[in-house]
Amino acid sequence: MTKTHVYLLVPKYSGVTGTIQAAYDFASGVNPNGPIQFHLVDYDENNPKYRMERDEGFDGMSDIDPSASFSAPPPLASMVRESRNESLYYARKQRQWLETPEEVLQRMADAEDWFFETHRVDRENSLVILLNPYGNYNNYFCGPSPERNNVAFIQTTHYATETLTARHIPVAYEMFASAMRFMAFNVPDYQDRFVHMNDKGCMNDFFSDIKNIRLKILSADICQSCYQHIVQQSINPLFIDHVFQGFEGLRSQQNSFTRAIHQRRVLDLTTSLKYLKFDSIGAQVSLAPKEMTLYKFYLNHPEGVAYSHLCDHRGELFALYVDHYQQTHSDDAEIDQNERMVAINAVLDKWCMQDADLAQTVSKINRKIKQAITDKLAKPHQILGPRGGKRKIAALS
Repeated sequence: MTKTHVYLLVPKYSGVTGTIQAAYDFASGVNPNGPIQFHLVDYDENNPKYRMERDEGFDGMSDIDPSASFSAPPPLASMVRESRNESLYYARKQRQWLETPEEVLQRMADAEDWFFETHRVDRENSLVILLNPYGNYNNYFCGPSPERNNVAFIQTTHYATETLTARHIPVAYEMFASAMRFMAFNVPDYQDRFVHMNDKGCMNDFFSDIKNIRLKILSADICQSCYQHIVQQSINPLFIDHVFQGFEGLRSQQNSFTRAIHQRRVLDLTTSLKYLKFDSIGAQVSLAPKEMTLYKFYLNHPEGVAYSHLCDHRGELFALYVDHYQQTHSDDAEIDQNERMVAINAVLDKWCMQDADLAQTVSKINRKIKQAITDKLAKPHQILGPRGGKRKIAALS
């Protein structure tokens, strides 16, 4: 069976944020060997921030303007629907840098050209999605190009990512929706025939009121007319099943009853070399070697340890750090054993002196967990404690 490949272009200047990683992990985890294959791709784009204007008062919470249009027909506004690690503060600051719809279109075209020039892939079965960290004047969240068949974009810092249970949900939803639009709705009259200005709980709802995006995610459905069009395209039923498996999984994560159940209990946690895994909700957190070292140390000490007493456990910390550092850098021949030991001891020296690096490392760990599983679910799994007192992971108590 021919597979459809969705290439998610991540500009190197912004990197893989927590939202992007969680969305990709979810999407690629749905039927991993199925007809839709998702790929993260480093995109060496020049940072366009230099030509943008910053609007300090822009928060992205205003409705999308369905009357706004591009200079290139047909207007993208008619086709748009409405977490390396990031904070909510980062996302809001990024979307305050604004570009015009025309500039978004040009960047999408440049991204498509770059990808197909540098990668030998079958264009007919390949969709390129530009994961854009910057805002735009008309507050578009995502959409396909009105001029090209093989490219779309998603703004990964959009306010839409803050309206649901977890920030990755609408991003992951649009990954699957974009794949379906690529296969079934790549037609010149798409906007007139299939975009719904009145919400129906369909994949093609416009949702000028951004907060209403949760409605189509909770429906995990398409309307009858859109379904009939899909049927007429003779698309492989396994492809359709794959898209709706993704929709159903996201609906389950967003569903209020599911969320209520999760909030009444502590999630099960497992660890690997690089990840904290919350399998019951399909989430995982990527930690750097020193972050994983510190988190596993606190897992080993459910009674808690104050920052001022960390140096009493330096041997244990050293052993944990060596294990993670060596395995993570096992392919780096330029880092010899002595250099590794020097690097590890330099970090431990800072922690023993209660340098700012210690608090910053804990803060990064806690932020990553919160971004992956929401504030309420994260709290029992974060390293918390009073200033000067014992820090511990509450879930172990």
